[in-house]
Amino acid sequence: MLVTRRYLTLEEYTRLRTHVMAVRPDPEKVLFAFLSIGLRVTEAINQLRSGLNTEEHTIAVNRLKQNQQTIDLLPVPDIYRPVIYTYARRRLYPPDYTILPFRRWWAWHCCKRWAKTLALPILWPHALRHTFAVQWIKAGGDLTTLARWLGHRDIRSTLRYLQWAPEDLRREMNRLAIPALTGQPPHDNNSNNVGLTTEDKADLNALIQPKEPVPA
Repeated sequence: MLVTRRYLTLEEYTRLRTHVMAVRPDPEKVLFAFLSIGLRVTEAINQLRSGLNTEEHTIAVNRLKQNQQTIDLLPVPDIYRPVIYTYARRRLYPPDYTILPFRRWWAWHCCKRWAKTLALPILWPHALRHTFAVQWIKAGGDLTTLARWLGHRDIRSTLRYLQWAPEDLRREMNRLAIPALTGQPPHDNNSNNVGLTTEDKADLNALIQPKEPVPA
């Protein structure tokens, strides 16, 4: 089945980030930062000033999906701390006010403008969330941790990103070099059997070695 790309390539994302951080107004920079770390557009727009901890460098994300509300604490990446912290401090409103004083349509409008300026083939708020997830997987990140970061209650929602990053499956296949994939015993038992006892390794070797045929 043909899978339509719903994320930015690394080259497209790099061009977009350079453009937004260099020439766009501060609110758009904050929006881009929130979307780039995997927040949903509603989570980015509704992010409260009270949820930002500049001492612990964390952000409390209020998530509401399928009538279930949770609050997840995420780290704020070093690269986005200056723009987020500076803009949040300038917003002289009570802590229960949002950091960005806009609605969802504004975020969609920003993405449309960015895409037109840079001639990007695809770009909408959720595409940056997809881009974050695909980059995570391509870097070898753990799927369970990614699911927690994205706020997925069902790991099956996270597994769909694997079909968009098949090269990481190929890399893992080549790294493991297990008999089921290669038809050969592992190249180096020591590299893939870290932590196994001598008895465990003997049992494993016995499993992968062909057995002598039993005489009739």
